[in-house]
Amino acid sequence: MNSYTTYDSVISTINELRVEMNRKAKKQFTFSYTIIFLVVIILSIVLYSTGLEWYVPISVMGSSIFLMVLIYFIAATTRNNKLKNEYLNQELMNLYNSQHDMDYIYEYKANVDKQFNIDMGLFTRHASISSKFVITSGLNNDAKYNIFRCTMTTSDGKNTTTHFDGFYIRIPIDNIPRQQLRSKGKPHIKGIKMTRLGEYEDKIFVPEDQPTTHPDSILYSIFQAIPRTFETHSYYVASDLKEVAVAISLKHKFKLPKELDYQSLQEYSEPLFELLRFADEVAHQILEGEYE
Repeated sequence: MNSYTTYDSVISTINELRVEMNRKAKKQFTFSYTIIFLVVIILSIVLYSTGLEWYVPISVMGSSIFLMVLIYFIAATTRNNKLKNEYLNQELMNLYNSQHDMDYIYEYKANVDKQFNIDMGLFTRHASISSKFVITSGLNNDAKYNIFRCTMTTSDGKNTTTHFDGFYIRIPIDNIPRQQLRSKGKPHIKGIKMTRLGEYEDKIFVPEDQPTTHPDSILYSIFQAIPRTFETHSYYVASDLKEVAVAISLKHKFKLPKELDYQSLQEYSEPLFELLRFADEVAHQILEGEYE
């Protein structure tokens, strides 16, 4: 898609896409539902003609109608998520790049290697990771980092546990000593025993054999800035000698507005733009800092 410079252009593009997607979906559903309904009617007549009680074919029809309604709402949700994550966010990246002379790269449904979570150990190493999108700082930015919108889950076949659902920022930088600053939970690092620094109210963990009594001041300042900047469910800052991770689970949910106009688009986009500004500030702070 082309680069846009105004909210009006984004609104026009997304509303046109929404109309076209709804038109195609309506056409597909009308055809599919007609076929299903005819099959159900014929099946109900056959069942009734075999001498079964009247409520059996009625139950078949009722169950089929319920299933069709359920499929309709699931498809509508899937369609809205696609419109939001594949198209709207891309247009907003174009808008942000144009207005701020940036060159963020937006990738929808990017493949994510779970190794980064195993290495950093913020969440269980057994977690599966799904990513809705990845935002990468561009070539014009001297600070390199990635922002993953991801969910980390485990399942025992019956129940699914969500360990993290939010934005995971990865900033490559060497030689920052391993440590974790957490709003909740404990480290999940295989082969390294972590101990909590008891003199801090915050959950700060360092390797047991690391001779330090305090967290790195730059990482600690970033950790403290997160709840002042965002409303969060949880947040984390960590380092592992290769990169720094900042993980934030926001209370704000990026729901696609039912009616996309200037006000609703601003309300949707501003938290995303605030996250971009924060990530860029954090990346520069980390890459330009002097570490203890």
